[in-house]
Amino acid sequence: METLIVLGGSGNIGIRLLENIQKNNIFNEIYVLDINIEPLFFLKNNNKFKIIKSDIIFENYLESIISKNKNNKFKIINLVAKDYPVTDFGLSKEFNSPFSLSTRDYISSLQITVGSTYNLLHQINKIKSFQVDIILISSIYENQLPDSSLYSDSENKIFKPIAYSSGKAAQAPLLKQAARILGPYGGRCNCLSFGGIKGDQNKNFIEKYSEKTPQGKMIEMDDVIKMILWLFNDSPKSINGENIMVDGGFSC
Repeated sequence: METLIVLGGSGNIGIRLLENIQKNNIFNEIYVLDINIEPLFFLKNNNKFKIIKSDIIFENYLESIISKNKNNKFKIINLVAKDYPVTDFGLSKEFNSPFSLSTRDYISSLQITVGSTYNLLHQINKIKSFQVDIILISSIYENQLPDSSLYSDSENKIFKPIAYSSGKAAQAPLLKQAARILGPYGGRCNCLSFGGIKGDQNKNFIEKYSEKTPQGKMIEMDDVIKMILWLFNDSPKSINGENIMVDGGFSC
């Protein structure tokens, strides 16, 4: 028996992942935890899905789930991140420096992005449930700085706030430490770092981003979902502690 726990399922990746799981009848039982559960109501008529409203940065949500399903193998994916929205004109012109955010907003971003990962690992350690398979989601921007030309017009330079990169980069030591702790028990922790994922961005952004990749396109959401499910279900169990780039060669 396998139980999937999805943290932060109300974002674009989460919803598409859950739609795919629902359609293809993957996993025996699915718990979806998020502070925002309204977008997840499409799952409410499927009794395999348990939707839980939870502050996954601070609450101890794991113990009750695992105690009810002690004999199951647990797979956990953390999709939580704090980013700043891209408008039809790129990022808001208020971001005229990578350091435009207030210190409070910067810390809040870190708290959400890396705080959720730390809380997950803290709980696993606390209840000694080490036979888990964890996937963290990251971005190529943990290793390279966002190109301001993607977000700017010809007159104004607009920067993606550095908070997003900081939060994703801060997961790296947690990933490595978790792989060491879980490995002897048959558990593992890996990370997927995606390039720009094609969504509802404006045409100008998609074209500019695509020009910068060897494949000439952004990452399709279908590829994102396939990679997550492959890493959970079909990848060699010796893959542990790895941060796998899925970016079409953007970072080359």
